[in-house]
Amino acid sequence: MKDRPPYRSYSQLTEWMKCGESFRLTRRVGVKEKPSVWLPGGTAFHNTTERYDLDSLHGMSITSVWHEELQAAIEEQINNAPVEFQDPSTWRVAGRGKETLDWWREKGPEWCEAYVRWREASDLQLVENGVEAELMPQLSGVLVKMYPDRVFVDKHGQALIVDLKTGSSEQPSSLQLGVYRVGVAKLTGLDAEWGAFYSARKGALEPPVRLDQWTEERIGALFATFDEQERAGQYLPNIGSHCKYMCSVKQWCVYQGGTPHPEDE
Repeated sequence: MKDRPPYRSYSQLTEWMKCGESFRLTRRVGVKEKPSVWLPGGTAFHNTTERYDLDSLHGMSITSVWHEELQAAIEEQINNAPVEFQDPSTWRVAGRGKETLDWWREKGPEWCEAYVRWREASDLQLVENGVEAELMPQLSGVLVKMYPDRVFVDKHGQALIVDLKTGSSEQPSSLQLGVYRVGVAKLTGLDAEWGAFYSARKGALEPPVRLDQWTEERIGALFATFDEQERAGQYLPNIGSHCKYMCSVKQWCVYQGGTPHPEDE
């Protein structure tokens, strides 16, 4: 079994909430998931726009930086993939098979250029350390590690938490923004009452939403419950139609007729 990290995170929380058995297999047993095309694509978009906002393009065009970051992300995924999935042609592809690596190579530069246009036209200003700053607040006795994509202030001095998204799905809730709001407020004293998702596919900021409901007590309670139940070995499987197409570890899931992983104790 893999050792638990000394902290929790938003991704850990939501993966456990989505399917406890999938969480157990990937996070505790250490089963490596079948790689996907969209992960290096998303990483490249985040890294490229981060370099733009940190003024670290070093004279390169945004398109050149995108291709550099995409190639680095692809190579990293190949190096970390199981032997049977080191060929990118075997990776999972979204958009009913249309969003291949070639598709990402075409769309990525367009999305990055659109981000630059949005930033130049926006009246939002980055706060100090407002780009992917690592935060590690303690919430209800649980260390929670987070990296808010961007923290801005508008012309009225109001703070805004922004998370960048490259997927096509609508975000189900503002929980992620709420987690970041609590972390930013606790460690910097800056209270962001508003948050928004930036859609790379639209080249625009989604309508901001209020984050008042996400208090430190509520966010802390979620992480405390998750931490307590996960340490107690409570992994409830979420069995449904999504398992057939969306699960990346179904071959090892006994609830889907899979074979127990060799390292599954």
